[in-house]
Amino acid sequence: MNISLSELDKKRFGVVTAKISFEGDESLADVLTWCAEKKVEFLIARSPTANIHLAQDMEKKGFILTDTLVCYVNAAIKVTARPLPAGFEWRVGGAGDAEVADRLAAQIFKGYGGHYHADARLEQADCDLVYSSWMASSCTDKNLADAVFFVTHESMPVGFLTVKKKNDSSGDIVLNGIHPDFQNRGLYFYLVNLAKQWAIDQNLAQLTVSTQVTNTGVQRIWCRQGFEPSGSFYTFHKWFNQ
Repeated sequence: MNISLSELDKKRFGVVTAKISFEGDESLADVLTWCAEKKVEFLIARSPTANIHLAQDMEKKGFILTDTLVCYVNAAIKVTARPLPAGFEWRVGGAGDAEVADRLAAQIFKGYGGHYHADARLEQADCDLVYSSWMASSCTDKNLADAVFFVTHESMPVGFLTVKKKNDSSGDIVLNGIHPDFQNRGLYFYLVNLAKQWAIDQNLAQLTVSTQVTNTGVQRIWCRQGFEPSGSFYTFHKWFNQ
């Protein structure tokens, strides 16, 4: 059973938190029993949208739907030539960028429409910290990102993208975004190109990426960059003290 306690979420939200990704024949009853044994207060559950009966069962048990994730894959990676706009540059990030990455992500993901923000029981400021601390840690922790790319304006980062190898043949675009003041200038398109070039340099056969179903802007860019839909998942939250 692919379930585990999340110490990071416990520290952030102050409750015993667990996460599960339903992948096959897991029993919802077994999951709830495990949570009771571990004294879990807050469960984050991700399930394939194809398993609609599981989603219905979770709703009957008091789970709330907090987002729908769509996944894309590029299995024929080719870089699409397009220069950065005048006045912008790119560079690889490192440990020294953690602080600036934290600030930039806080601006990009403030009020973001992810599953944390969709839960009214969670403080919005704490939800913002999920992404800013994640981005800061990505600059220093190889378990989170193998490479970090920044787009800069006047030497200051205004956008970022992180990538991580999943295995010897596949990589993933993990965390990415552009500051609101610099969107719609082709910067994100360029960052995706950098991710594709990284995948080629790593001899990877495919590159994956995912986002909320409502985030249509980036999905259009992915399609223009050769990505295709590959799957989708629901995210549910369950509070055990209701």
